[in-house]
Amino acid sequence: MATAAGALAGLVIFVHFLGGTVMWLRFRKADLPADQAVALMTREQMLTVGLRLMVLPMIVSGLLAITLVWMGKRHRTPRRLAERRATERRAAVPAAGAPHSPERRVRDRRTRARRSGDERRSAERSSGTTLNRVLLGISAVVVVVLVLTLPGSWASLTWLALLLVIVYWWRGFGARQRRAGEEPSPWRLAAVAVVAAAIVSLGRQIDQPVQLLQTTAMVGSGAHAKRMTGVFITASDSAVYLGDTTTHRISAIPRDTVSLITLGPPLERAPNRSVLSKLLFRDRWSLTPLRWWCNGKDYALHDFDLLCKDQPKPAPDQRHQLDVRWIPVRIECPKTAKDDCEGYVRLRTRDTYSKALGRYALPRPVVFPNEHVDGVHFTLRRGRTGEVCVPTNGNEQKLLRAKSDVKRAKGRPVPLDIVVTSDPAGASQMSTAPMELDVGPADADPSMIVASDCGKPLRTALAKRPPRVTTVTAVRVPDAHQLVVDDHGTKKLVRLLGIESPSSLSWEPAACGEPQGTAALLRLVFTRARDTNGDGLVDTPGGRARTLRLEPDEHQLDRDPRRSYLLRYVRVAGEAHTLQEAALRSGWARLGRPHGEPVELLPALKRAARAGSRVTPNLRTKC
Repeated sequence: MATAAGALAGLVIFVHFLGGTVMWLRFRKADLPADQAVALMTREQMLTVGLRLMVLPMIVSGLLAITLVWMGKRHRTPRRLAERRATERRAAVPAAGAPHSPERRVRDRRTRARRSGDERRSAERSSGTTLNRVLLGISAVVVVVLVLTLPGSWASLTWLALLLVIVYWWRGFGARQRRAGEEPSPWRLAAVAVVAAAIVSLGRQIDQPVQLLQTTAMVGSGAHAKRMTGVFITASDSAVYLGDTTTHRISAIPRDTVSLITLGPPLERAPNRSVLSKLLFRDRWSLTPLRWWCNGKDYALHDFDLLCKDQPKPAPDQRHQLDVRWIPVRIECPKTAKDDCEGYVRLRTRDTYSKALGRYALPRPVVFPNEHVDGVHFTLRRGRTGEVCVPTNGNEQKLLRAKSDVKRAKGRPVPLDIVVTSDPAGASQMSTAPMELDVGPADADPSMIVASDCGKPLRTALAKRPPRVTTVTAVRVPDAHQLVVDDHGTKKLVRLLGIESPSSLSWEPAACGEPQGTAALLRLVFTRARDTNGDGLVDTPGGRARTLRLEPDEHQLDRDPRRSYLLRYVRVAGEAHTLQEAALRSGWARLGRPHGEPVELLPALKRAARAGSRVTPNLRTKC
């Protein structure tokens, strides 16, 4: 009884020590002050962690020890059995001429019964030998499969600690070698199994995943409530302790100021990929106890059919432009997904930077957002494609415009890698894909930047600003209803209010009537526009650019809320009629839909449109 009580007390102390060691490894892996964090934890927390982590390794090592003992009992030494049979035969043969007493006859019958039982057990052992060989073969196959499918890291080698149980059962660890037929002590075998389980538990913490409990605490109440997030360390009568994995600090929040605290889910990171996935597969997958992992996402063992098939990924062949201060990225959620897709996005430059980072900086790629900030979170419906906006600040935009160590040609897009992860810190990658980013000049007007959903709030705010009259010069003419102008060194796109004309994208064939409308507007804003393709229509600016006067309409917005181009009436300096009226009179433009209330000069535009309809050919007769 005393021995059992002492063993139990030693086991509790050992599990407590194991729990503290495991938590120290977890905090260290999360870049938190490990010594201080463990010192704040209670004994109950450490004991709970140690017990939970010891369950699975103890089951495996215990089953191994029981299997070895069972196999040892079935494999008695044949020589011992033969010696026993010879001894019984000699005892059963009577001396010459000796009478057979009743006691001798009873003893002979017992000997024959025991002999028949030994023969039967011998036959069972011979048949059980084949079964044992089959079991050993199956065990060898299982070991090979586990080696190929477990996470490919040094921490996975700690499972080899189970060999300690086999070695102790076979030879023992003492200075004296165990004699043949001598069985190991069950207490010592159990202790070896516990030590092996502890080594496996520690090894599982050296590798991923790191299971730290996410916590959200509301400090204060009412309008002054503040939200704090981090990983839960402990709670005492006076304070709640949270660890911040981005700043690598521990915060102590007075308990009387906490109005609400939410715990969970655990902060997990994907383990390393398995050896088999490195050799044969593109996806990064591995097997951990009771779960599959693939590209940073975990699956239940019965969800093998969904393995690696329901994860969000970047859309292929992406090339975007920096939208004011956001980088738009398209993410796809596959139709095979079981639920909505969720994850985090980061961008990483494929080129390295050194001089742009500082005088003594080492060459390294740059990550957006930076390593101290969580990735950009997204949630997508199954089968949908959405746009995720990665924010940048002034210094990061300056870095993107700077020269990399590769010395990329000026004006070339910046090569980036889109990294989709399942955790905010970016440790568990689900997928990656390349993209190219066009970074315009720092003073680029929003009207000259390709619009995306990322800049929609900013563009909406710009559209509501009070407009003003400006004087500019023409730069180029995209079509009959748009102008690119130079406003004191800044290029801006101007939409001619009240008219429309055929237009096409730069890589598409020209729309019907588009060259004629562009030529009519070019002649109005340049003194000697040129014909470069010989079709009889001017298509390139030439000569002197005329000075233009941009006049807003009090009933219209200052800019288009979607693309941010200016909404203006445009007049050549010193002339009474607008360019809108001239374009309509040429016959290659038509009245357009106003941006809000009817335009102020609508009567004059209608008269010009009637005049243009009498011109032959015109937009209506040709197209």
